[in-house]
Amino acid sequence: QLEKANAVEHRKLRAREFLGDSSTGRVSLGELSARIKEMEDVSLTEDQLQRLSSVCSRAGEGGKLSFEDLASVAFEDELKKLCDEQRRLQRKVEVEEWTKPPAERSRQPTGGRATGTAQEENNDLSMNTRVLASLAYLLPLVDQAQFSLYIVSAVPALAPLFLPLAIPAAILSFIPFATLILLGAFLFFSSNRGLPRLLRFNLQQAV
Repeated sequence: QLEKANAVEHRKLRAREFLGDSSTGRVSLGELSARIKEMEDVSLTEDQLQRLSSVCSRAGEGGKLSFEDLASVAFEDELKKLCDEQRRLQRKVEVEEWTKPPAERSRQPTGGRATGTAQEENNDLSMNTRVLASLAYLLPLVDQAQFSLYIVSAVPALAPLFLPLAIPAAILSFIPFATLILLGAFLFFSSNRGLPRLLRFNLQQAV
């Protein structure tokens, strides 16, 4: 009994939200569509709105729905079914979009023109790009090279591994604020969409 009473109260609360501040006590399909979009983040088609209206026996002229319609079990069940249907369709569209080749993904559905963001995206994965992207991680390695002294003192045989970092570490320590300057440069270049995406990603990771 308590569960049933809670369900009724929930439907009434939702009905009031769908009605909003309507002075007539009824809501049109257009207004209902906007409130469903706001509350459920789902956009229903005209046909789906008509289906929703058709399950309400008290729907008024022009398909306007009353509080009793909006609080009915039939309305709640049909709305849930339509929202689930739209979400499945949206997920299907998203999956199909992401399974397309990058060149096709960058085109707008209507005219085939690339969007501003996609047009500027650089997905170059050439060897030069990969090498540059890997070099981005030298900054955190060199910056922490000072801590390798403790490892080398404990295990001298590992000294050759850390030797290549000694020269760039000495240069960084010699130039005032060198690490800070490089961090600023990394942040600047990582936001430049003209650079390859892989390089920008590694620059952000290095920071």
